[in-house]
Amino acid sequence: MKTAAKEKSRARRSNWCMAAPREIGRRSGPALLCLLLQLIAASTLAATTKPAIEFTAIPPFGSTSILFGRALNVDPVGFRVAVYIFVGGWYNKPLNSAPLTIIQTNGNWTCDITTGGNDPQATRIAAYLLPATTQPPILNGTNVLPAQLDQQAVASLIINRYPTELSFSGYNWEVKNSGANVVGPGPNYFSSATNNVSVDAQGRLHLRITKQIVNGTNQWHCAEVVSQRSFGNGTYRLSLDSPVDNLDPNIVLGFFTWSDDRAFNHRELDIEFSCWGNKNDRNNAQYVVQPSSLAGNRLRFQVPTGLNPSTYSFKWETNRISYLGMTGYYFCGPTTNAFSQWNFTDATRIPLARDENARINLWLVNGKAPMNGQETEIIINRFVFVPLQIAAPTLISGPLINGQCQMQLKGETQVNYCLQRAAAINSTNWLTLGIVSSADGNCTFVETNAASFGQRFYRAFVPQQ
Repeated sequence: MKTAAKEKSRARRSNWCMAAPREIGRRSGPALLCLLLQLIAASTLAATTKPAIEFTAIPPFGSTSILFGRALNVDPVGFRVAVYIFVGGWYNKPLNSAPLTIIQTNGNWTCDITTGGNDPQATRIAAYLLPATTQPPILNGTNVLPAQLDQQAVASLIINRYPTELSFSGYNWEVKNSGANVVGPGPNYFSSATNNVSVDAQGRLHLRITKQIVNGTNQWHCAEVVSQRSFGNGTYRLSLDSPVDNLDPNIVLGFFTWSDDRAFNHRELDIEFSCWGNKNDRNNAQYVVQPSSLAGNRLRFQVPTGLNPSTYSFKWETNRISYLGMTGYYFCGPTTNAFSQWNFTDATRIPLARDENARINLWLVNGKAPMNGQETEIIINRFVFVPLQIAAPTLISGPLINGQCQMQLKGETQVNYCLQRAAAINSTNWLTLGIVSSADGNCTFVETNAASFGQRFYRAFVPQQ
């Protein structure tokens, strides 16, 4: 007996069926139809008269073009638009001294959103439709838009303006780009060029620090990706296909959570690989619950020499954060090859999950050039997020064709599932066929000798993650 398992993404197909309408009396039918049409017309009218705001032309990332928009279903004389951009924090546009934009008689409006140095690198744009007599809050880099705006506005709109996006490990990521400006961490230049950030044919993420000649001087470009999804509590796991024990002393590889909200120190939990400029430090990595300045919030440790591949993770619970470093890749079951562990149990310092993202970056301490003057590349095999509670997977069997039975498993992205087979549903002797996972949560496997079985039962379950 042979069992073949393979990963395969499948598009969901819908089959539509129209049932015959139930007959109604000739007299009641037209009256009901008329009433139905009147209700539809009334609901449509109500929907179209609600105040709304929209963007009609959004400047691309890095551009100095004007933002165009339109206000709907309001009297332009009685309303204004308050525009904000996020570039390391929220700022009024066009200016603090002119925070409101006039709406033309046809509902159109325009706003210059690049009146400051880093404005072209803004990653979010917000607009609020406010009564003309309203004074909007003046913001100078705050990380959260105040609730006052939602209370004052009759309509609002917030969009993400990612400079570059990529798909890695079944998730979408924003690629950080600072343009001609230096930003944190570091401060450094961050580039979204494929020379700095890319995904190869095997689906692995490549991060690179490169040296560029700009106006006759050396300029080091770093790399960072930010998950577009906020994951919350659960296990964050990263598998590396590069050794990280011998990074240049000025280089940092970071794997962490981050929120733009300053609450709970930006909800930052870190696994970082670096000597932080001290080439004599034998400890080349650390686990951190920010702020790292508090006693007991950081554990320095040593990654074994030449270790490759390796896997690192932290399980974020409400009362505990469990860090782990291990040799090789992790699939499922008890961990027997860990070389570093740390449990942080001070519940008063554990952040509450809210709006954080996962981030992976490669950067330079204080923006200093590598001590060896060389470019650096790190290859990341896979990122996995495992929720604290995982729903049971769905197992679907297909028809028997040429002695083979194809089955489909539908579950969570990158989560491991165990497939088993037995001769009876109440059997105590289930045979494990394998462990499967996929970048989209959909796996296909084939039972090649299915025709020779009188009957067989299959099951899939979530093993220890």
